[in-house]
Amino acid sequence: MTKLWLDDIRPAPEGWAHVYWPMEAYGPLRVGNITHLSLDHDLGDDSRGTGYDVLTWIEEQIVTTGFKPPEHITVHSANSSARIRMELAIKNIKKLDAAYTTMEREGVILMAIHRKDLHKALDNLDRLSNSMSEFRKTSKDHKKVINYSWRGIRKCKKYVKYLIDDLEYEIGDNR
Repeated sequence: MTKLWLDDIRPAPEGWAHVYWPMEAYGPLRVGNITHLSLDHDLGDDSRGTGYDVLTWIEEQIVTTGFKPPEHITVHSANSSARIRMELAIKNIKKLDAAYTTMEREGVILMAIHRKDLHKALDNLDRLSNSMSEFRKTSKDHKKVINYSWRGIRKCKKYVKYLIDDLEYEIGDNR
């Protein structure tokens, strides 16, 4: 299903799934395969919700869960004042989605920069570890302190490798 029609009276156009109440629309929208959404405002029983309620739900989902809204959202309501309010909500949804997409993209870029810094830190720790290893072989003085420092460097390397793996996993999930 890629097109969803919310209306209590008018039949859905051919190829559109028809729902009558906002609660029926939320499930298909959550699945994320809706590309077109067309909404009526007045659905016959305001206590069960309106088309505008679907739009406010979408706004909330974008902000709280990163929900990706349908690409095409239209209003087919005959209620002119409600239509204006719904069209403003659609504009807001597009702005929220654009802002979230930008933040998500910038987050991936920041993670990539952080990953580069971690790789540099790992290279520095490798050099330091190699120097300490050579120093351990040649120095007889302060052997206990040298061994302790060398073990600390190895622990730091393990932790930095863990951070790099974690970031690479996160970046992979966000692409």
